[in-house]
Amino acid sequence: MTLYTSIQKTLLLLLVCMTFLSAAQGQSFEGVITYTIDIALPDSFMGFDRATLLKGIKSKSEWSSEHRYIYGANGNYRLELNDSSKTYSIYKPELNKIYSLTPGAEFCVVSDVSKDLGEKWLNTSPTIKLLDTTYVVNSKVCKVVRVDWNGAGHTDYIFAEGYLPADPEMYKGYKAEGWYGYLQIAKALPVMIIRNAMGMATSFTLVSAVPSKVDASLFEIPKLKAPKKKASLSIASYEIFEIKK
Repeated sequence: MTLYTSIQKTLLLLLVCMTFLSAAQGQSFEGVITYTIDIALPDSFMGFDRATLLKGIKSKSEWSSEHRYIYGANGNYRLELNDSSKTYSIYKPELNKIYSLTPGAEFCVVSDVSKDLGEKWLNTSPTIKLLDTTYVVNSKVCKVVRVDWNGAGHTDYIFAEGYLPADPEMYKGYKAEGWYGYLQIAKALPVMIIRNAMGMATSFTLVSAVPSKVDASLFEIPKLKAPKKKASLSIASYEIFEIKK
């Protein structure tokens, strides 16, 4: 695997990570949550039919049909994918950053979540509001908070009041994906998320939530240093560091 390909996979994981976070303070959830992933496409997209696109996406080694989140105390969380790379990410609320690592790799991609990429690229702040609609997910009647980038795409966070509680103040500086704004309204982790952009909808649906005490060692980050040579791939709010040996 080339460095460039590894970085691409890691950045993909970081984009996913910014969709999910847990607060684990007071009555906030601590334990393991698992979501399954599905993609809905239009009949044709960029010259390809739906079946061909889905087959291409799901055949890629970085495709993960399941995301496993381990939420610890004080808002720490770890995301593990079931793809071939075994890449995982760790969020540390005191640093307000996501650290994404691949076993055996010599680098770590660090994302600053105090910045919203949509806001930076589109030069517009998202609107965040509770919709006057309901969903039924896993037999629970749920409400919907929409984060809308003014026509450029939107994310629907679907939650059940009082289920999987989360303290929004743990993420006061977390602007990416409108996460703090969502938590201020819901005060709960989502049971489903639907991200809509460019005619494509990606859904994340909760399949299990197991409360448990989590080992703090799962959130340890290796010592990092600035790379001797800057990577050619540069994206706003991401930095690439070498892992100290």
